[in-house]
Amino acid sequence: MNRINLLIWLLAAMVVTFAAAPVYAQDTSSTDGVRFTIAPYILAPSMNGNMTLRGIGVDVGVGPTDIFDNLKFGFMGYAELRTGRWGFAFDSIYMNLERGAQVGTIFGPVGARASVRQGMYEFTGQYRAAPWIDLLAGVRINHVSAEYEVTPGDLNDDESRTWADPLVGVRLQVPDTGRWLLAVRADIGGFGIGSKLAWQVYPTVGYAFSDLFTLAGGYRYLDMDYETGQGRERFAYDIATSGPFVGFAFKF
Repeated sequence: MNRINLLIWLLAAMVVTFAAAPVYAQDTSSTDGVRFTIAPYILAPSMNGNMTLRGIGVDVGVGPTDIFDNLKFGFMGYAELRTGRWGFAFDSIYMNLERGAQVGTIFGPVGARASVRQGMYEFTGQYRAAPWIDLLAGVRINHVSAEYEVTPGDLNDDESRTWADPLVGVRLQVPDTGRWLLAVRADIGGFGIGSKLAWQVYPTVGYAFSDLFTLAGGYRYLDMDYETGQGRERFAYDIATSGPFVGFAFKF
Protein backbone atom coordinates (compact mmCIF):
# COMPACT_ATOMS: atom_id res chain seq x y z
CA MET A 1 0.00 0.00 0.00
CA ASN A 2 1.67 3.24 -1.10
CA ARG A 3 1.48 6.60 0.59
CA ILE A 4 -1.26 7.98 -1.66
CA ASN A 5 -3.49 4.93 -1.09
CA LEU A 6 -3.06 5.31 2.65
CA LEU A 7 -3.98 8.98 2.40
CA ILE A 8 -7.13 8.20 0.41
CA TRP A 9 -8.23 5.66 3.04
CA LEU A 10 -7.59 8.14 5.85
CA LEU A 11 -9.66 10.81 4.15
CA ALA A 12 -12.52 8.41 3.49
CA ALA A 13 -12.52 7.16 7.07
CA MET A 14 -12.51 10.62 8.62
CA VAL A 15 -15.83 11.63 7.11
CA VAL A 16 -17.72 9.38 9.52
CA THR A 17 -16.84 11.96 12.19
CA PHE A 18 -19.79 14.03 11.06
CA ALA A 19 -22.35 11.25 10.83
CA ALA A 20 -24.16 11.62 14.15
CA ALA A 21 -27.96 11.51 14.02
CA PRO A 22 -29.83 11.90 17.32
CA VAL A 23 -32.92 9.82 17.99
CA TYR A 24 -35.38 11.21 20.49
CA ALA A 25 -38.97 11.06 21.59
CA GLN A 26 -40.78 14.10 22.89
CA ASP A 27 -44.04 14.58 24.70
CA THR A 28 -45.93 17.34 22.90
CA SER A 29 -49.01 17.13 25.09
CA SER A 30 -47.58 19.09 27.98
CA THR A 31 -44.90 21.63 28.83
CA ASP A 32 -44.98 20.90 32.57
CA GLY A 33 -42.41 19.07 34.68
CA VAL A 34 -38.86 17.94 33.98
CA ARG A 35 -38.04 15.13 31.57
CA PHE A 36 -34.69 13.57 30.73
CA THR A 37 -34.11 11.55 27.56
CA ILE A 38 -31.10 9.40 26.72
CA ALA A 39 -30.83 7.76 23.29
CA PRO A 40 -28.02 5.57 21.95
CA TYR A 41 -28.20 5.14 18.18
CA ILE A 42 -26.35 3.97 15.10
CA LEU A 43 -26.03 5.47 11.62
CA ALA A 44 -25.06 3.68 8.39
CA PRO A 45 -23.50 6.52 6.36
CA SER A 46 -22.49 7.02 2.76
CA MET A 47 -20.16 9.92 1.97
CA ASN A 48 -19.46 11.78 -1.24
CA GLY A 49 -17.35 14.84 -1.95
CA ASN A 50 -13.70 15.78 -1.71
CA MET A 51 -11.10 16.41 0.96
CA THR A 52 -7.62 17.91 1.17
CA LEU A 53 -5.03 16.75 3.69
CA ARG A 54 -1.47 18.08 3.75
CA GLY A 55 -2.25 19.92 0.54
CA ILE A 56 -3.26 16.76 -1.35
CA GLY A 57 -6.86 16.68 -2.57
CA VAL A 58 -8.79 13.49 -3.30
CA ASP A 59 -12.34 12.54 -4.19
CA VAL A 60 -14.22 10.61 -1.51
CA GLY A 61 -16.95 8.07 -2.14
CA VAL A 62 -17.47 5.40 0.54
CA GLY A 63 -20.31 3.33 1.97
CA PRO A 64 -21.13 1.88 5.39
CA THR A 65 -19.17 -1.34 4.81
CA ASP A 66 -15.89 0.55 4.41
CA ILE A 67 -16.41 2.23 7.77
CA PHE A 68 -17.61 -0.72 9.85
CA ASP A 69 -14.93 -3.09 8.51
CA ASN A 70 -12.24 -0.89 10.09
CA LEU A 71 -14.01 0.17 13.30
CA LYS A 72 -12.15 -0.57 16.54
CA PHE A 73 -14.40 1.39 18.89
CA GLY A 74 -17.32 3.75 18.51
CA PHE A 75 -20.01 5.46 20.49
CA MET A 76 -23.05 7.52 19.43
CA GLY A 77 -25.50 9.00 21.88
CA TYR A 78 -28.01 11.78 22.46
CA ALA A 79 -29.22 13.28 25.75
CA GLU A 80 -31.90 15.90 26.36
CA LEU A 81 -33.12 17.71 29.45
CA ARG A 82 -36.44 19.55 29.19
CA THR A 83 -38.31 21.67 31.68
CA GLY A 84 -41.39 23.59 30.63
CA ARG A 85 -40.86 25.18 27.23
CA TRP A 86 -37.06 25.10 27.54
CA GLY A 87 -34.66 22.31 26.77
CA PHE A 88 -30.97 21.54 26.43
CA ALA A 89 -29.51 18.73 24.32
CA PHE A 90 -26.10 17.12 23.87
CA ASP A 91 -25.27 14.88 20.93
CA SER A 92 -21.95 13.06 20.59
CA ILE A 93 -20.10 10.64 18.39
CA TYR A 94 -16.65 9.14 18.88
CA MET A 95 -15.03 6.62 16.56
CA ASN A 96 -11.61 4.98 16.42
CA LEU A 97 -10.78 3.37 13.08
CA GLU A 98 -7.62 1.51 12.16
CA ARG A 99 -6.44 -0.27 9.06
CA GLY A 100 -3.24 -2.25 8.50
CA ALA A 101 -1.73 -3.90 5.45
CA GLN A 102 1.42 -5.64 4.32
CA VAL A 103 2.62 -5.68 0.74
CA GLY A 104 5.59 -7.26 -1.00
CA THR A 105 8.13 -5.08 -2.79
CA ILE A 106 11.48 -5.69 -4.48
CA PHE A 107 13.04 -4.60 -1.20
CA GLY A 108 11.03 -7.07 0.87
CA PRO A 109 7.72 -6.86 2.79
CA VAL A 110 6.47 -3.43 3.80
CA GLY A 111 3.92 -2.92 6.56
CA ALA A 112 1.55 0.03 6.80
CA ARG A 113 -0.92 1.16 9.47
CA ALA A 114 -3.38 4.05 9.40
CA SER A 115 -5.55 5.16 12.31
CA VAL A 116 -8.21 7.83 12.78
CA ARG A 117 -9.72 9.09 16.03
CA GLN A 118 -12.62 11.42 15.60
CA GLY A 119 -15.38 13.15 17.50
CA MET A 120 -18.39 15.39 16.95
CA TYR A 121 -20.02 17.11 19.92
CA GLU A 122 -23.18 19.20 19.53
CA PHE A 123 -24.72 21.45 22.17
CA THR A 124 -28.14 22.98 21.51
CA GLY A 125 -30.62 25.07 23.44
CA GLN A 126 -34.32 24.62 22.60
CA TYR A 127 -37.47 26.65 22.98
CA ARG A 128 -40.94 25.23 22.35
CA ALA A 129 -42.78 28.00 20.51
CA ALA A 130 -45.86 25.80 19.92
CA PRO A 131 -46.85 22.15 20.51
CA TRP A 132 -45.51 21.31 17.05
CA ILE A 133 -42.36 23.47 16.79
CA ASP A 134 -39.07 23.82 18.66
CA LEU A 135 -36.56 26.57 17.87
CA LEU A 136 -32.90 25.53 18.16
CA ALA A 137 -29.58 27.32 18.57
CA GLY A 138 -26.17 25.97 19.52
CA VAL A 139 -22.73 24.87 18.39
CA ARG A 140 -21.26 21.76 16.80
CA ILE A 141 -17.60 21.00 17.62
CA ASN A 142 -15.73 18.77 15.16
CA HIS A 143 -12.40 17.08 15.81
CA VAL A 144 -10.28 14.83 13.58
CA SER A 145 -6.95 13.23 14.51
CA ALA A 146 -5.27 10.96 11.94
CA GLU A 147 -1.89 9.31 11.61
CA TYR A 148 -0.13 6.67 9.53
CA GLU A 149 3.18 4.85 9.60
CA VAL A 150 5.07 2.64 7.16
CA THR A 151 7.76 0.18 8.23
CA PRO A 152 10.57 -0.35 7.59
CA GLY A 153 11.73 3.13 6.79
CA ASP A 154 10.01 4.96 9.67
CA LEU A 155 7.78 6.91 7.29
CA ASN A 156 5.01 8.51 9.33
CA ASP A 157 2.81 11.57 9.49
CA ASP A 158 -0.10 12.90 11.53
CA GLU A 159 -2.76 15.58 11.26
CA SER A 160 -5.22 17.08 13.74
CA ARG A 161 -7.98 19.65 13.22
CA THR A 162 -10.70 21.05 15.49
CA TRP A 163 -13.34 23.60 14.52
CA ALA A 164 -16.69 24.84 15.81
CA ASP A 165 -19.82 25.60 13.80
CA PRO A 166 -22.54 27.79 15.34
CA LEU A 167 -25.99 26.69 14.19
CA VAL A 168 -29.65 27.63 14.24
CA GLY A 169 -32.52 25.36 13.36
CA VAL A 170 -36.03 24.13 13.84
CA ARG A 171 -37.63 20.84 14.82
CA LEU A 172 -41.18 20.16 13.66
CA GLN A 173 -43.26 17.40 15.19
CA VAL A 174 -46.78 16.26 14.43
CA PRO A 175 -48.75 16.60 17.72
CA ASP A 176 -51.44 14.29 19.07
CA THR A 177 -50.28 11.15 17.22
CA GLY A 178 -50.64 8.84 20.21
CA ARG A 179 -47.68 6.48 20.50
CA TRP A 180 -46.27 7.46 17.13
CA LEU A 181 -43.47 10.02 16.66
CA LEU A 182 -43.39 11.94 13.37
CA ALA A 183 -40.80 14.70 13.26
CA VAL A 184 -38.23 16.47 11.10
CA ARG A 185 -35.24 18.58 12.10
CA ALA A 186 -33.34 21.05 9.93
CA ASP A 187 -30.49 23.39 10.80
CA ILE A 188 -27.91 25.59 9.14
CA GLY A 189 -24.59 26.81 10.51
CA GLY A 190 -20.93 27.58 10.05
CA PHE A 191 -21.51 31.08 8.63
CA GLY A 192 -17.79 31.39 7.89
CA ILE A 193 -16.91 31.18 11.59
CA GLY A 194 -16.05 27.48 11.33
CA SER A 195 -17.31 25.90 8.14
CA LYS A 196 -18.16 28.19 5.28
CA LEU A 197 -21.55 26.48 5.33
CA ALA A 198 -22.96 23.46 7.17
CA TRP A 199 -26.56 22.31 6.90
CA GLN A 200 -28.57 19.21 7.59
CA VAL A 201 -32.07 17.79 7.52
CA TYR A 202 -33.45 14.52 8.83
CA PRO A 203 -36.95 13.12 9.30
CA THR A 204 -37.67 10.71 12.17
CA VAL A 205 -40.39 8.10 12.66
CA GLY A 206 -40.77 6.33 16.00
CA TYR A 207 -43.08 4.26 18.15
CA ALA A 208 -43.39 4.55 21.95
CA PHE A 209 -43.84 1.09 23.46
CA SER A 210 -44.30 2.76 26.84
CA ASP A 211 -43.85 6.13 28.53
CA LEU A 212 -40.20 5.17 29.12
CA PHE A 213 -39.12 3.50 25.87
CA THR A 214 -39.28 4.51 22.19
CA LEU A 215 -37.81 2.90 19.09
CA ALA A 216 -37.09 5.41 16.30
CA GLY A 217 -35.36 5.65 12.96
CA GLY A 218 -35.10 7.82 9.91
CA TYR A 219 -32.75 9.23 7.31
CA ARG A 220 -30.17 11.98 7.58
CA TYR A 221 -28.47 14.29 5.12
CA LEU A 222 -25.59 16.48 6.33
CA ASP A 223 -23.40 18.72 4.17
CA MET A 224 -20.30 20.51 5.46
CA ASP A 225 -17.79 22.76 3.68
CA TYR A 226 -14.72 23.68 5.76
CA GLU A 227 -11.20 24.71 4.79
CA THR A 228 -8.12 26.24 6.37
CA GLY A 229 -4.43 26.76 5.64
CA GLN A 230 -2.39 27.13 2.47
CA GLY A 231 -0.01 24.94 0.51
CA ARG A 232 1.04 21.77 2.30
CA GLU A 233 -0.78 22.97 5.42
CA ARG A 234 -4.11 23.22 3.61
CA PHE A 235 -6.93 21.14 5.06
CA ALA A 236 -10.36 21.07 3.43
CA TYR A 237 -13.53 19.08 4.00
CA ASP A 238 -16.38 19.37 1.50
CA ILE A 239 -18.50 16.25 2.08
CA ALA A 240 -22.17 15.29 1.94
CA THR A 241 -23.00 12.50 4.38
CA SER A 242 -26.29 10.62 4.19
CA GLY A 243 -27.80 7.39 5.43
CA PRO A 244 -30.44 5.66 7.55
CA PHE A 245 -30.27 5.60 11.35
CA VAL A 246 -32.00 3.71 14.16
CA GLY A 247 -31.90 4.05 17.93
CA PHE A 248 -33.61 3.63 21.29
CA ALA A 249 -34.84 6.51 23.46
CA PHE A 250 -35.32 6.13 27.22
CA LYS A 251 -37.27 8.82 29.07
CA PHE A 252 -37.27 9.51 32.81
